[in-house]
Amino acid sequence: PTPTPTPTPSPHSGLWATFSGTFRTWASLLTDTSIRSACFLQLSSSVSNVGCRMLLLPLLVCTKHGLSGTALGGCLSLMFVVQLAATPLAAIISDRFGRKAILFPAVCVMVVSMVGVAYAPSVPHLLFGLVWWSTGAAVVSATPVAYIADVATLQERSQAMALQRMTMDLGFMLGGGVLGGIAAITSVETALCVGASLVLTAGATFALLAKPR
Repeated sequence: PTPTPTPTPSPHSGLWATFSGTFRTWASLLTDTSIRSACFLQLSSSVSNVGCRMLLLPLLVCTKHGLSGTALGGCLSLMFVVQLAATPLAAIISDRFGRKAILFPAVCVMVVSMVGVAYAPSVPHLLFGLVWWSTGAAVVSATPVAYIADVATLQERSQAMALQRMTMDLGFMLGGGVLGGIAAITSVETALCVGASLVLTAGATFALLAKPR
């Protein structure tokens, strides 16, 4: 009798198995309220970074305060310099006092600063708010990553980091469109406050649900 040929597996079936396994692992990770709340905070931080800082802030600076493109570049550079300087300090403080202990205070600093920037009556007030916004953002942007790495098991850690990165990219994708649409319907100030409210909601959720680390 002629032997039955062994079917050659399709490369697409292996690729699908890899993706489906990844999604199952992510779904399992998201059943952990600590990881879920940290991902929500990371999402809101990314929405704020793209929607508020990169889209709404230039509109506010140029239209409300009448600053030039050069001055706008200076404002953005100031924010990134402050955040760059504050990030190592945030890492030291979070290592000493714990990730959860410092995240909600940093969220409050960031949110109050964002609202202050939205309604700043003058350029000096604006710059003061930008410095504190960046200081809070240094903690809120980086610390959830360390927190997720802490709470995930050694076997889950690589997939947990991938989930965190996907959440960040989702925030980058949604931030400009959602907050830009809100600004078009209402005002730039209102859209900034909506972005701040999202960060505050995510921070409060993390503070209530996440395990101490």
